[in-house]
Order: sequence, then C-alpha cells, then structure tokens
Amino acid sequence: MTGKINDYKNRIVCVASLNTENEKDEPYPKRIYEDMALTLRYIANKENGRIEDFRVTEKMLEEWGVTEDEAFRTGESNYDSMFRMFIDSTGNLMKSIDPDGDIKKINKNAPLFILSNYEYYYGATLMFKAPVLDDLKKILGEDYYVVPSSINEILISPVSIADIDYLKGMILKVNSEIARPEDIMSWYIYRYDCSLGKLITVK
Repeated sequence: MTGKINDYKNRIVCVASLNTENEKDEPYPKRIYEDMALTLRYIANKENGRIEDFRVTEKMLEEWGVTEDEAFRTGESNYDSMFRMFIDSTGNLMKSIDPDGDIKKINKNAPLFILSNYEYYYGATLMFKAPVLDDLKKILGEDYYVVPSSINEILISPVSIADIDYLKGMILKVNSEIARPEDIMSWYIYRYDCSLGKLITVK
C-alpha cells in the first residue's frame, strides 16, 4: 500500500501484544518491553462494532515517507482518540473514563478491575498509557498489580488486597489453557510503583 501522509495519518494506531518472531513475517517496526511489543496497525474499517485492520510494515513506512518515531507518535495519539476506555469492577458496575483520561468515580475497595475499551480492541495497550496508570494511582492511593490477561484487556488489583500467588496462577492458566495463542499478551504480571511512577515486572 502506498500513499501520502494524509492517506494514513488518521488510520494507524499503536497497540501492544506478545512479542513474537516469525521468519515468514515481513519486517515491521516494534518497540519491545519484557516479552511484549508495541507495534502499528492500520485501521481499514471501523463501523458497526467491527474493526478490519492489518499490521504496518517497515516497507509501508518507507513508501509513506515517514519515520518510525513519527509513526509511533501518530499511532499513540490515534489510539487515544479512536478508542474510549472503560473500567469495570468485579461488581460489574461499569464506570467510564472520559476521553481526556480522567477516571470518574470507582470503588477503590474492589479487589479486581477490568480495564479495556468499548471496542474491546487491544485494550491491554492501556498499560502503556502513563496518564491512565497515574489516574489509577490517584484513585487507589497505593501500588497496584497489572495483569495482562489478554491483548484486549488488563486486570488491576490493589496491592493491599491482592493475592499475588493467585494472580500469577491466573495468568499461567489463562495463557496455557484458555486464551488463543494470538490473544496472549504476556506471561508476567506487573506492579505499578507509585514512588517511581512506572511498572515493575513481577517474576
């Protein structure tokens, strides 16, 4: 696919998934974090709750005349504007997050939250969104665990009430027995450290 910047600048999004290598894959831009990778997808169609997309390759960026850094910046911004987030507690009372990233009221005493977007499209990408992680810190008032249960969602659990062994066992069971290979996000869980303002891998 060829074209100028106006043909794609509103259609590429930056998403996160498990970092996989396949010799048959055409080279594509990615940024690696632990066993995950941020890559670029081109949204060909997004109507009636259905999304048609494909991976952006290095050759496409070359044809478009855009650098990898510029493409990732555009993709990150487009993801934020195209996909509206939600957080759902285990009590199943959905509370939305405004498009600007401000979390409304949530029950901070709930043991587990599901964080994704309404399209359920690469919702786990939210764990790479610093404003979202920071807002959760302000609401929960403590460190919390991030469980990448699939590419489409993450689970959040406050450290003070979390069962770390249960969470580790959960992701192992889901990845090994339930999730499709293409839906696996990570084999690790992460802890958001409020003092450092970043995610730490729990191994």
